[in-house]
Amino acid sequence: MKTRRPWNYPPGPPSVPFIGNLNLDLKNLLGTLRQCRKKYGDIFSLILGTETVVVICSRDKITEVLVKNGDIASDRPRSFFYSELLTPYGYDRLPYEKNILKEVTVLQEKLKEKQGLPFDVTELLHVSVSNVICCFSFGKRYNHENKDLQTLTKVVADISSNPDVVGLLTFLPFLKYLPFDLVGAKKVKRAFNLLRYLCKQETIRHKNTYQRDNIRDILDYLINLQLEGDMQDFQITDEMITEVIIELFAAGTETSSTSLRWFLLFIIKHPAIQERMHQEIMENVEANVPVTLQDRHKLPYCQAVILETLRLGTVAPFSLPHMATDDIDLEDCMIPKGAYILPSLDSINNNEEDFHNPDEFHSERFLDLEGQITNHKTILPFSLG
Repeated sequence: MKTRRPWNYPPGPPSVPFIGNLNLDLKNLLGTLRQCRKKYGDIFSLILGTETVVVICSRDKITEVLVKNGDIASDRPRSFFYSELLTPYGYDRLPYEKNILKEVTVLQEKLKEKQGLPFDVTELLHVSVSNVICCFSFGKRYNHENKDLQTLTKVVADISSNPDVVGLLTFLPFLKYLPFDLVGAKKVKRAFNLLRYLCKQETIRHKNTYQRDNIRDILDYLINLQLEGDMQDFQITDEMITEVIIELFAAGTETSSTSLRWFLLFIIKHPAIQERMHQEIMENVEANVPVTLQDRHKLPYCQAVILETLRLGTVAPFSLPHMATDDIDLEDCMIPKGAYILPSLDSINNNEEDFHNPDEFHSERFLDLEGQITNHKTILPFSLG
């Protein structure tokens, strides 16, 4: 194992022979990296197993690495699908909004059934968000009691509830061979395999019912590109299509449902915020009509509450890792070819220079003197580049 850090690498904690920086408290990864930032600055490196991981903790540094050097710092599996193939589908928001509003109505009814009694909202939000992704991906929504939807939701929950396992196996793949599934690798692998099977079966059903003049959803759109698109230098396979749908569920369900849980927590803790949001909606949106994206410009306070929720309740403290395909020369150090690049969104969203008392919920930080949205570009809820 590589356990020594070359002189021109970003600084970092001393490494131990044979194990590198695995002696750090990785169970409290967020706290450990916060301590490293205080000691080594906005960009530092860790040696984990056979890999070098460069952690970036400031917006300027992330912009320099992922945007200015994006051509050699953006290596991530299947990114082609998102940047080149799914983008045209995403421009039309109307089908998305229609499906979301339908699911919101069902969610409201489910909440009313609780009759004000306390309950854990986690499963209900997971099912609701998964159902929205089903609408986008499969062109249909399910009743909440549907066994297929419940199975799909449970599988995604099993994957997303073990992010540390997935990260650990990225840098130490040999751990998956340990007996008795000591790190939970086999459990995560079973969940991924089941999710892959469910998505593959839906892909097969879509191909059997595909009509080129009736694009129903994202699956049909990808099948259309596969069969009808002019992709001279790129061959889209069934496996690629299935993997895209897998990532939509794996990445979209947990982030969205967790953001909603944070939002509920904050407004329950601050009832005055609830009242002010309600008042703004009642004054600017027609009664008994759902709030839509078109109303957004009329609801700056509601927007500010959402922005503060995404900031303080950062659902992904770290962005998905990038990888350097070549050496990246920075002003005071070098990121080596093959290094993992890990943007720390937690550091940016809790930067005391940008946010006074960052540990406090204060939605007004995103409003100017006229009560309009400001400073919204200072946060990075999901990453950059």
